[in-house]
Amino acid sequence: MLEPRALTPSDIIAILAMVASMASAFYTWYSARNAKQQFAEVEKREREHFRESEKRETEVHVAANYLALETASSNIFQYTAQNEAKIAHLRGAVAKALWEDERETEARGILLNLYYQSLNLFEVCARFRRDDLVEAEVFASWVAWMVEILEDDFFRAQWPDLIRSNYTRDVRDIFDVGVEVFQTTLAEDRRNRAFYAAVADIMAKKVAGKKQPCAVIAGWLDQIDEEVAWKSLPSSSDYLSNGRKRQSRRAKPPISPAA
Repeated sequence: MLEPRALTPSDIIAILAMVASMASAFYTWYSARNAKQQFAEVEKREREHFRESEKRETEVHVAANYLALETASSNIFQYTAQNEAKIAHLRGAVAKALWEDERETEARGILLNLYYQSLNLFEVCARFRRDDLVEAEVFASWVAWMVEILEDDFFRAQWPDLIRSNYTRDVRDIFDVGVEVFQTTLAEDRRNRAFYAAVADIMAKKVAGKKQPCAVIAGWLDQIDEEVAWKSLPSSSDYLSNGRKRQSRRAKPPISPAA
């Protein structure tokens, strides 16, 4: 059996050097691990900050886009009102012979200009909807405006050859289908619902890799049929009692300090 020998100074130095080396290696590993964790936390905070900033920026864009669309549409409504007397007889269901009459040249030009202005703006609205820059509810309210245009026989006659080529895919698809739907013999309510359902299909969004029709657009006519009754609101109880208006209480005059 070998007898343990006493450590020499060289052995002690070697052991201390080994311990120091191990301590240094551990410290390096721990520092790297800690730095990695800190970096991950900073990166996480930066991502959250970026998402929050992006969300706020999107909200600002949505509000600005909505305001811009409403302002521009007001100009079109003004144009329509100013020319109503000149074009009213060409709107809706009218005989082809009427709009082909040479005396209607000015009215046809005004009406076509109205169509172009309206569809130009609708094209912007559709693009904003594709990019989630306007709410589905806002877009659905604009579809109602397009229903009024599709009710014009003159528009449907001009759409394929004169108007269609000026617009992007979504607008072409919507009005291709719209013209087809409005030429059917469906009752007005079913016709409008068919059109809204078709627009919901065209403007579908991908969810989990599968296209989902927009429920807001498809159900728009159901939403506007829902009326809010005053009595159903909590505040109505302050004014109604068994269907009668409550007597308003007169405010007492302030008591004079001298009284």
